[in-house]
Amino acid sequence: MIDPAYFTVLRIPLLAGRSFSWETDRPGRPTVVIVNRTFQKLYGTDGRILSKRLQLRFGTDLVPKNPLWEIVGVVADTYQTGLDKDIRPQVYIPISQTGLDGGSYVIRSARTDPGLAASIAAAVRAVDPNLERIAVKRLDGWVSDSLADRRMPAVLTGLFAGVGLVLTALGIYGTIALEMGARRREIAIRIALGAGQGRIIHLVLIRGLLLTAIGTALGLLAFLPAGRVLETQLYETAPADPVNAIAVVAILFACALAACLRPAWEALRLHPLSILREI
Repeated sequence: MIDPAYFTVLRIPLLAGRSFSWETDRPGRPTVVIVNRTFQKLYGTDGRILSKRLQLRFGTDLVPKNPLWEIVGVVADTYQTGLDKDIRPQVYIPISQTGLDGGSYVIRSARTDPGLAASIAAAVRAVDPNLERIAVKRLDGWVSDSLADRRMPAVLTGLFAGVGLVLTALGIYGTIALEMGARRREIAIRIALGAGQGRIIHLVLIRGLLLTAIGTALGLLAFLPAGRVLETQLYETAPADPVNAIAVVAILFACALAACLRPAWEALRLHPLSILREI
């Protein structure tokens, strides 16, 4: 049961039909409802839902029980009980026809200061001074509370991912540094034969990025089945989401590039004559 301004305040888009109106939807007029997109997908078998009628087991002093309610609009889906819960079919009934006994009020304000809650409570008491307790809470607070059980696993997952990224960069650095150490003589000979700095840097970077590409490909193949385990922790994101996959690959290659810079710098500092004397 909602106020006609409910969708405007919460910025829920109207997809089809019309919204409620204090002037049009009054007691004594034909009873109307608005449904969400999920309701339309589930019950609009022919693709059309407007002007169809529902019989709801609902009634008030202003509305007789079990009336037929005409569907006059369709709005976008919203999460009703939590981000981790499936969106359910929803039917909105206008309080302009049914009246309202209690309920919650949604307020949109340009103010963000801490005194907003006190101002709202004072305004309500000015209308009804007998109200003893008025609870005012920000909408993002409700959302945060709904995610409380998920927050710690998400933080731990992010922490482990960061540690894994650092270990990956260290592993690439160690591998490239070890390989460049074993190829010191080869690099010295290349420099003695006239290989420029660009050629040496290219040699080190290509090797590091090649190893990164192989490891990334194997990691993505292993993640496809493992991602199903994490699917319950994701909201509106598939485990194999291409945008996230591209972002992860870009971050890995950026770390690999940074890890290759020191071995490349050390390779440039080699003195061919001193290395060749060791042969």
